[in-house]
Amino acid sequence: MLPSVTIGRLSHSLVKLQGPLARYVSSETADKKGESVRSVYCKSKYMRVVDNKKPRKICTGLVGESPSSVQDKILALLQKIWDMKTLNIDTFKTSFISRMRERNRQKQLILDKDIGNLGLDIAVAYMICRLGGRFQLVGSSEWIQPYAGTPPLLPREFIDGFLLETIDLSGTNIVYEGLEFLPCLTHLRYLRMKRCVHLDDFCLSRVGRIKGLRFLDVSECPNLTSKGLATLAQLKNLRRLLVSGNPQIEDKELVCLLLEDHLPMVYIDGVDYIGQLSSEAKEKISHLISTNKRSIELQKEETNVNEVYLINKA
Repeated sequence: MLPSVTIGRLSHSLVKLQGPLARYVSSETADKKGESVRSVYCKSKYMRVVDNKKPRKICTGLVGESPSSVQDKILALLQKIWDMKTLNIDTFKTSFISRMRERNRQKQLILDKDIGNLGLDIAVAYMICRLGGRFQLVGSSEWIQPYAGTPPLLPREFIDGFLLETIDLSGTNIVYEGLEFLPCLTHLRYLRMKRCVHLDDFCLSRVGRIKGLRFLDVSECPNLTSKGLATLAQLKNLRRLLVSGNPQIEDKELVCLLLEDHLPMVYIDGVDYIGQLSSEAKEKISHLISTNKRSIELQKEETNVNEVYLINKA
């Protein structure tokens, strides 16, 4: 019979352990620093020698490599299981969600070796397919996307002319890491990210650095705010922006007015500038618009008269 032992803070019910599990327990308590207890069991190290021309294995008195890392993991696991604070559904749910988020983040990372072997556009194309998105190449109207969970046949080496022009990530789990290299795509013109639940203001800060972007759809993204929209002011070539169905965006009309003032060529879809005003305010705005149109027509007539006068005078 082995002596009675305990495992750190575990209950005294785990006593008189026998067999392999006894190797991972200690009769000593935790040290003064509060570190977990390591096993006192270490496998002896043997050495082969030749005695009178006969091979022989003797014990050197030393110890081999101690499986301390395995022991620490087992002890930590036993302590977590025994701790009643961790035995609730909320803790397991939080742990599961954090694991899924980390797995999703790792799936969107693009390694430097992949960029070196495949080129930037092909490496980004692989990442898009892993997320379940789709894309179009320059000069082609065909969508390239996974089918029934099977990824498309993509090049396994660099191909000149493989250039991404349109990317559709709608409904995917795109996060900040997945947008890292999009600003480096020189031919990217159209980007759709509709109903992306993880898309936030930090993600839009990277989208705002895609200089050649002309079309952007960020509608129905629940985590976007007005701060994220303000980062799009750097998109000088943007022609159309879709921002409908974003519940977290406050003062959307004001932010979009500022964007249109900063980007004169952009058309923002999904914004009703006078929809929230009273009927009297709408009538005043309509009157101002009609008056402005009349003044513009008068200015045109005066311009025509002056041109005719100058021509006749000449």
